[in-house]
Amino acid sequence: MSLSEHLEGTSEHHTYHSDLRELTYTDYTVGWICALPCEVTAARAMFDEEHATLAGASGDNNVYSLGSIAGHNVVVANLPMGMYGTRSTTTVVNHMLATFRSISIPLLVGVGGGVPTEDIRLGDVVVSVPQGGNPAVLQYDYGKMLADGKIKHTGHLNNPATQMLAAVANLRGRHEMSNSMMFEIMEEALSNGTLVQNGYVYPGSHADVLNEQDCIHSTDNIECTKCQHTVITREPRDNSSPVIHFGCIASGNQVIKNSKVRDGLALSNSVLCFEMEAAGLPDHFPALVIRGISDYCDNNKHKTFQRYAALAAAAYAKELLSTISTSRQVTTVLHESMTKHERKLASIVQSFNFGDSATRLLTIHDPHSDTLQWFSQHKTYLEWLDHSQMQTHRGFLWIKGKPGAGKSTLMKFALSRVKGPFTISFFFNARGSELQRTTLGMYRSFLFQLLTQFSYLGDLLHLTNLIDPIGTLEVIKSIFKAAICQIQEPVICFIDALDESTEDEIRDLIAHLEMVIEHTASTGLFRVCCSSRYYPLISVRVGLELLLDKEDGHTKDIANYIHSMLRIGDSNEANLLKAEMVKKSAGVFLWVVLVVQMLKKEYDRGRLHAIRRKLSKTPTGLNDLFRDMLLRDNDNIDELIFCIQWILYSERPLTTPEFYHGLLASDFENELEPLNHDYITRKDMARYIISSSKGLVEETYRERIQVIHESVREYLHSGAMLEISPAFRAINLATGHAHLATCCFRYIELAASSNMVEKDTAVLEYLIPLLRYATKYTLQHAEIALLSGEPQIPFLRILFRDQSNNFTRVLFMDIWGKSTGPTYLSGRGLGALLALKNLPLLLKIYQSDTATDPFLLSHAKSADLFRAIEDGFLDVGKVSLHPIPEYDTRPNSVDDVSQNLSHRSEESKRHYKRRSFLRFLLLEAPANLVKVFLDCEAWVTLQDEADLFRVASARGFAEEFLRKKISLQDLSQTQKQQYLYGAVASRNIDAIERCLLLGAQPNIQHNSNAETPIMLAVLKNWPVAVKRFLQQYKNVNEIWSIDSQSSLLHEACRNRGSQITQMLLVAGADPLALDNKQMTPLHLAVRSGEEAIVKKLIEYGANVNARNVYGETPLYLARKEGSIFKLLYSRLTVWQGASYRVQGLVDYGASFVSNIPKLV
Repeated sequence: MSLSEHLEGTSEHHTYHSDLRELTYTDYTVGWICALPCEVTAARAMFDEEHATLAGASGDNNVYSLGSIAGHNVVVANLPMGMYGTRSTTTVVNHMLATFRSISIPLLVGVGGGVPTEDIRLGDVVVSVPQGGNPAVLQYDYGKMLADGKIKHTGHLNNPATQMLAAVANLRGRHEMSNSMMFEIMEEALSNGTLVQNGYVYPGSHADVLNEQDCIHSTDNIECTKCQHTVITREPRDNSSPVIHFGCIASGNQVIKNSKVRDGLALSNSVLCFEMEAAGLPDHFPALVIRGISDYCDNNKHKTFQRYAALAAAAYAKELLSTISTSRQVTTVLHESMTKHERKLASIVQSFNFGDSATRLLTIHDPHSDTLQWFSQHKTYLEWLDHSQMQTHRGFLWIKGKPGAGKSTLMKFALSRVKGPFTISFFFNARGSELQRTTLGMYRSFLFQLLTQFSYLGDLLHLTNLIDPIGTLEVIKSIFKAAICQIQEPVICFIDALDESTEDEIRDLIAHLEMVIEHTASTGLFRVCCSSRYYPLISVRVGLELLLDKEDGHTKDIANYIHSMLRIGDSNEANLLKAEMVKKSAGVFLWVVLVVQMLKKEYDRGRLHAIRRKLSKTPTGLNDLFRDMLLRDNDNIDELIFCIQWILYSERPLTTPEFYHGLLASDFENELEPLNHDYITRKDMARYIISSSKGLVEETYRERIQVIHESVREYLHSGAMLEISPAFRAINLATGHAHLATCCFRYIELAASSNMVEKDTAVLEYLIPLLRYATKYTLQHAEIALLSGEPQIPFLRILFRDQSNNFTRVLFMDIWGKSTGPTYLSGRGLGALLALKNLPLLLKIYQSDTATDPFLLSHAKSADLFRAIEDGFLDVGKVSLHPIPEYDTRPNSVDDVSQNLSHRSEESKRHYKRRSFLRFLLLEAPANLVKVFLDCEAWVTLQDEADLFRVASARGFAEEFLRKKISLQDLSQTQKQQYLYGAVASRNIDAIERCLLLGAQPNIQHNSNAETPIMLAVLKNWPVAVKRFLQQYKNVNEIWSIDSQSSLLHEACRNRGSQITQMLLVAGADPLALDNKQMTPLHLAVRSGEEAIVKKLIEYGANVNARNVYGETPLYLARKEGSIFKLLYSRLTVWQGASYRVQGLVDYGASFVSNIPKLV
């Protein structure tokens, strides 16, 4: 395949064409969500112009299609293949909003099932609008069971934004005067012959068949060709153009395939259409839902109209966008629906996610057919699910087994079979990034899964007052515990491969999970299933245990696999051989898979007589089997060693082309050249790699090369290969990283010498695929090699002595379309690059090896080193703060640092804002170093150092900080307010007293975007500070939050601050005050679930009948809180009467109807 054919052959590479414009994330204002591939195709067919793909944002797993429609820049996001429904929608939307922050027009466009009672035909379009008292979108599988057994549906989404509904009304009005442009839009799209060939044309009215309700089939996916007597005859339409309908769309997680169910739901709620994604839209994404009708939600469900319906829905969306002026877009749709507080919470939620959190799960092979079916009927598994036995096992199930037994496959199977309860999962990956193999990554992943599903849990983040959005491990653990305790529905937690984390982390995790289970024991809503090897030995107080390799069902699975994959007949001899294999496997499925492959080769060669001999010589343990595989032949030992070095010591998993070129670069006698794709295909590369590894590696679903099992990596690291051949001495940390560094150096020389770095990014990745890896990790490999004892790496001397060489030229070139680091690196020497990459040993060697680097000679430039330290690129203390002429690894004394800072301070003020580095020192440095720096006068005249004071106050340096400031200048009122704010933020009461003595006021902001100090104290739920402020300031009703326009009392109730609520009420706070959503403090107290606060508010005259902008009263919000509901209900005014109150209970869908007589 030629390069041009390669680039045009896939949509992924098509985006690199030079004629495609590349915009930025902030340029896109329309967010378009699709579920099915045909919906994405229809959306892209609407593009007036397609745009180049942007580099993936950190933590965002979505795949986007970018383009413009009617002048609007549109981003189309699709749900993962096979993962449809509300949960997937929530995740995709949150990822998209975190990446494309300018989205203001939210759309959900695709197909749905129609309700034919309104003469809806296949291919018509339904648009979600509130009508006749019904919501735009109704969640049909969410509601309350009433006394008569009927369900009252209570789940509905926020209606589309007013501006979007206005646009719909405008277009509807246009259609009354002139025909819709949908037909012309669809005709234009179909001018692309590919869409016609793939079935996006109108199938014909004959294919639009509507049957009676009693047309039932016993099997799914049967087209109703034998039920002609049940077909309903309808009047034919004048033309085949889609008709547009407006009204309620029902959404849920279940597919509706029954006409009686369809009509029952539709009749009671005036539903026009059913689908599965809209109910997953977050409140801050009030999308207009547009559905093309592809079926009638009956037993005759088929896909004949699916593509055409998707195209019709997309055409309506395009016509609608054409009516919205690009100069007056709906720019506030999302931002008006989210307060500043909500946007901050959304940002924090997104920060918990990391892009490779699900990598391990996706690389686990699906179970072989006819295996694992026993698990769902296993006694231990059923006991674990049995709610009545929760007290005996507390919902904890631990699956243990030998390495390679199949634990991860079983966990993936179990996770996929859960129906009903919400599941969270994490699969540890010892080979992955730090977050993939640590409990910190696990908790972050869990929180992201929970917070994207249960948006009300966001209040927990608000209460923690995180300075760092990601937070420490202990903070995240506490949030996780609080979240699980607050969720009032079943949650099942799956944790695979515990043994791939450290033993200390495992013990801490188990202890914490036991504590969480203990706190949820009364409800029995939380269950945990984890898997690990038998070691380390860790016990739980209460729980169930399943030993996989000792289970009869597992043994039968192994026998079934052997019978299915090793087809050598059913003779007595064959059956005896299979039985021997089952016995020798000792329950290790991986052993069986590898041995079956070996025996199949003998069988394929016709060597039936050799199979038994081959099996008898095959060792039983995995390690011995690996050794046997390596000893299979002595051919190409060098290639095997190179392969192992890349597997063990590469900094990240490599793609197939990367790994292939890495092997070629490993042979120093081989002249490197760009890949010739006309000569070698990707399959050829994979075959060569697997052959070189003797079958110990494989190609994953993402075309990454990895070991077939983690036990292979453990064996390769063990040093046992030295028993095979002395050549394997090269398998060690120092030699391995030195070899990879040299390979990468050769590879960069290839790019530089052929001037290929001037080419397009797609061309580079196609022809020299390892270049991105080499430019990023060459120096890291060299650093690790030197730290591990490698005496020298030859190319470093060339690099350090001659910075005009090709290697350095490539390293400093911005070849990947984005900066390789902070802007201060540009135009600097190699020393700056070494500092940026956090390579202290190379930097020390370089300092001793050169005297010409401007990075080290200029005091102004040496501030760059501080920035590298502060930005987290260089570990403080690992390298000196000034040049040294020798390999001196001793840390500098405080005197050295003081002298260095003093002579540099004035110069640094002109070139770099010292406050950032001071903040770093205040946070991280030893106390004596902080005091040295605070004694330096250079920082005192800098502006806006309130944040510094907050950090200084938190570490106990408030007195030193203020004393130095006051001794050198008078403080303005703004500065005083800044310091008081910082003192509250750091919870330092002594610092607060100091600031109040200086004249700071608790009720004054230090800038228009900041809360007052007393409001901040309330938000932090700090009664000591609030009490002190109330001694000085009494007008508690005059202070309002700048975000939600809520009073001090509102925020105290929101944050469950019972002590502060009491203080404020005594001080005269108004319990009837309204925030920007017409919420009273009682609304928020009910929502927080604090009965003591509710009682106190009622005592001071709170109104239980007050309605917010949504029409909700505190009583309505309390419908799930039994004791609070009773308390509020008892306070309803007598004049309303008993019958009115009983009707109120029914309206609110109370779950304790049996208590009505007592309350009345």
